[in-house]
Amino acid sequence: SLFHLVASSLLLVTMSKERSENGVQHLARTDPLTGLHNRRSFLESGARRLAHGLRQARPVCVLMIDIDHFKEINDQRGHQAGDEVLQSVASALTKGLRPGDLCGRLGGEEFGCLLMDCASVQGREAAERLRTAIETDIGGLTVSVGVACTTDIPAAVDLRRMLVAADRALYASKDEGRNRVTLATAA
Repeated sequence: SLFHLVASSLLLVTMSKERSENGVQHLARTDPLTGLHNRRSFLESGARRLAHGLRQARPVCVLMIDIDHFKEINDQRGHQAGDEVLQSVASALTKGLRPGDLCGRLGGEEFGCLLMDCASVQGREAAERLRTAIETDIGGLTVSVGVACTTDIPAAVDLRRMLVAADRALYASKDEGRNRVTLATAA
């Protein structure tokens, strides 16, 4: 009976330690404001998923999403209002993506999404659905989106190159007037 008491105590301590370590790992991977993957976690997990998709010859799309005129929200309504907007956008993205898709806050008002088994037509449609949902659900807030897909960018062999292509497309959306989706090309 003493043996069972000692074994039970050790088991409880081990389980508690494991739960604590899992909690720390979750905190290290999560953006505290939005609950999405943080930049580091998004890059690590996204790189693994993209490599897997490429090995399987499956199409993958990366979306870069930036809130239009976010500085004005902070300047006019305060940082608390800005935080609430970020949380609302994160919620809209989470609701609008498929369960296997990856979404993260990459910095400031910029979000990234990685869509597996998704070619450029579906990637553009998904980006447009997200853009429209954000505008409708968050009182006229608009976002600009850049989409890069492995089907359109043959040299996209890693996530950083995909993000660069999606970022260029995002800035093309901004240059063309904001509140739009632009598909990256191989240029």
